[in-house]
Amino acid sequence: RPSVSATGCGLRSNRRDPAVKLKAMDFGWYEDTDPAALEVFLQLHRNMTLHDRASRVFEMIAFQDGLQQASVRQMYPEADDREVFLRVAARRLDAETMLRVYGWNPDLKP
Repeated sequence: RPSVSATGCGLRSNRRDPAVKLKAMDFGWYEDTDPAALEVFLQLHRNMTLHDRASRVFEMIAFQDGLQQASVRQMYPEADDREVFLRVAARRLDAETMLRVYGWNPDLKP
């Protein structure tokens, strides 16, 4: 089974190995991507520093969290900031953990 790498393609391999692109395509991640565009994408990731890669990950996490918050606010327009936080957390945690950690269950909203 392939291991995750920092190149963004999900495979550990020699960076110059053209099979990396083909293996990534086998997973279906880049089926709709032109091979030349994929090469540019992979080269950009290869050239990124570890700091840049980590920064991108944190940017994506913040973006995803913002989408989750916006979704909750749309579904529950009367929710205050605390309820939005709890409802976003409830999307990631099971009910038992939500009750143990936050003392809150979205189905039993106070």
